[in-house]
Amino acid sequence: MPFYRPKSFLTLVLIGFALVMLPLIAAVIVAAIRVDRIATRSQRAISQAIQVLQGSRSLTEQTTAMERYVKQFQVLGDESLFHAYVETHDKFQQGAHNLVALIRDQSQEMQLAALIQQEQTLFETVQAHLRQPEHLTTLTPEFTALKELARAMRTENDKITDRDTEAMREEADTVQRLFVWQAVTLVLGAMLFSAIFVRLISRPIRQIDQAIQHLGSGEFSTAIEIGGPHDLRYLGQRLNWLRGRLRELEDEKRKFLQHVSHELKTPLTALREGTSLLEEGVVGTLTAGQREIVEILEQNGIQLQKLIEDLLHFHLAEARHAALEMHAVQFDRIIEEVVTDHKLAMMAKELEVPLMLTPVTLRGDRAKLRIVIDNLLSNAVKYSPRGGVVRIALRQDAEQVHLDVSDTGPGIAEEDKPRVFEAFYQGTASYQGHVKGSGLGLAIAHEYIAAHHGTLSIVEDGLRGAHFRVTLPIQLRKDTTCSAV
Repeated sequence: MPFYRPKSFLTLVLIGFALVMLPLIAAVIVAAIRVDRIATRSQRAISQAIQVLQGSRSLTEQTTAMERYVKQFQVLGDESLFHAYVETHDKFQQGAHNLVALIRDQSQEMQLAALIQQEQTLFETVQAHLRQPEHLTTLTPEFTALKELARAMRTENDKITDRDTEAMREEADTVQRLFVWQAVTLVLGAMLFSAIFVRLISRPIRQIDQAIQHLGSGEFSTAIEIGGPHDLRYLGQRLNWLRGRLRELEDEKRKFLQHVSHELKTPLTALREGTSLLEEGVVGTLTAGQREIVEILEQNGIQLQKLIEDLLHFHLAEARHAALEMHAVQFDRIIEEVVTDHKLAMMAKELEVPLMLTPVTLRGDRAKLRIVIDNLLSNAVKYSPRGGVVRIALRQDAEQVHLDVSDTGPGIAEEDKPRVFEAFYQGTASYQGHVKGSGLGLAIAHEYIAAHHGTLSIVEDGLRGAHFRVTLPIQLRKDTTCSAV
């Protein structure tokens, strides 16, 4: 049987609310019914107990009255007293028979039957001695026994009432304990249902959030699948369509960059060769003005070549299926080579470059790691003031390698930090030089480090200047590709 999927997010919320609330409502209704039953039984029992008590008290009073009428008739011989006795006897019998319908205890029924029988026998005895009043004196013990029996029945009724009251109290306690356990169970069940539905609700939302994050980070290779209600699944399908469109645009942009870079490289090479021929005087000696123009052309040619090379590197860094050429590389030696390449620029700005390098061997793409170090060092040299310091430190722990490159330049403005690794973004820091950067160096370094499953980050050390840290794992899988970028 397939799992039911609500058609909308609202339906899922309403189902969850109903499943959480209905058991609680049912428990309240059941508890109310049980409490009402106990209240009804208690009211009925109390009413019967009061009626039996009143009837027993009336029988006792009537027994006393009959004894008094008999004694007065014995002394006075007044017929009206005997008639009063007879009327009281009839009331006694009527009240006793009414109690039969109210009494619920067998022993009390036997007491009442004995009381009725004894009073009837006594009445018949009084009638038999009606013409001999002097014999009525012998009936005093029987009247006393009759009153004692009526009192005993009252006492028994009190005991039965107490017993019923205790039974109802125990039943109320049982219902109360049952209600407490039901409440605890239902609350736990409600919490469980709530957790299930929170998961059902939050899971597609979390999937949508992750999909948006992947799209924002430029990860277009993984298909987007959103579970849950139909409307959220439809939203996932639209996001997947958007992913496809973004991927197409990314491919088109990459092809455009590759095409433009290669198309520009050929005429640029011709221009630089022509500039070199002019500077060497192949076509004749240049005047001072002509030589100045040639130098300007050469500087702009260098800048344009650097921009084209950065575009090519950036295109390669963004290529999702370009495999890294993994080898065991001596990382500290690569750093020393790059420092040597920049020695002339450092000497021109009179920079101090202390090296604190620990010998480190790791698996990586030597060419791409060299580009990373070159871009970081170029950035540090570029923004360092004359006579400044560029620090390079390499250290290793159990599983990672850490490379720190810092300078004493103006540093990175707070508003630039979130975007410093974006392609073509150039910060607000001032730079005085002949060749302006392309804004691709840090973006290329970031892509290459990510391809090595490492991180490139800005370090907040409280010192003047910029401080970048590269963290790389020592061992990488042999099939590592730029798809991890």
